Amino acid sequence: MNIAYTCYYLTNQPYKCVDILTKSRKFSEAALFSRTYCPDRVPECLKLWRESIPDKSIANKIADLND
Repeated sequence: MNIAYTCYYLTNQPYKCVDILTKSRKFSEAALFSRTYCPDRVPECLKLWRESIPDKSIANKIADLND
């Protein structure tokens, strides 16, 4: 995963980087990376991140700045 992510990052393929992060269940990292490099993928990543947190009171505090 680390090698693939680095290769995609160095070859300017941010959408592939987000795909790798989400497949690795690193949803918070995917959301933050998306915010910078793939703004259209932010809602998808935030949804996955919120769903992965068992405590819904905490999950609801993750802000979506596009709302």
